[in-house]
Amino acid sequence: MSNETVFFLQMIFCFTCVLIANRLGYAYLVALVSVMAVVMNLFVIKQFNLFGLEITGGNILYANIFVATDLISEHRSRRKSHDAVMIGFFTSLFFLAITQFALWYHPNHLDFAHGPMKVLFGFVPRIVASSMVSYLIAQNLDIVLFHAIRNRTGARFLWLRNNGATLIAQLVDTIVFSILAFAGAGYNLFDMILFTYLVKVFVALCDTPFVYLSYLSVFRPTDRTGDDENVQ
Repeated sequence: MSNETVFFLQMIFCFTCVLIANRLGYAYLVALVSVMAVVMNLFVIKQFNLFGLEITGGNILYANIFVATDLISEHRSRRKSHDAVMIGFFTSLFFLAITQFALWYHPNHLDFAHGPMKVLFGFVPRIVASSMVSYLIAQNLDIVLFHAIRNRTGARFLWLRNNGATLIAQLVDTIVFSILAFAGAGYNLFDMILFTYLVKVFVALCDTPFVYLSYLSVFRPTDRTGDDENVQ
């Protein structure tokens, strides 16, 4: 199975899970955002080629967080979107901290997992700090832009607020993370930013039909807030 096939299957799976969580309720979406925020920090060490570009697994998963927060913004409120971002941030910090305690324990003769866990959970302060900073900036920017567009256009142009906010926020995220994490380390920052952003753009464009599907009765949330709160 090619990487491109896996990529499309992963996108469909993640988008569908976000729609199902949207239907089940706000708590399910927040839980999904938290899980994706944690797992993306693990997937970032997975390196592979996609459409001839060198990328990490974290990029694909991270793009799906924008879908979830956009649906919270669309069907609930700006405040709840910001809350979901902060909960995901706190969950990631807790996960990163608690894994270090696991590594600090000295393994005994029965242990076979310490080596792989050290590789998987090894704390790289600059990478993690850069990821957390860019996450906070980009996710909150996406929410602000989403509602700014919605306040100007009303309920029309869902595709515009979904793509416009996400593409701008993703660009900021890519630039901030790449510079903070890799500046001065010998990497070609321009190529890194370009390749990573192209993948994020593709995922963002692919998620638009799924955002529209959130208005179908089978995916429409039962805990939807009123439009007055939604545009605040």
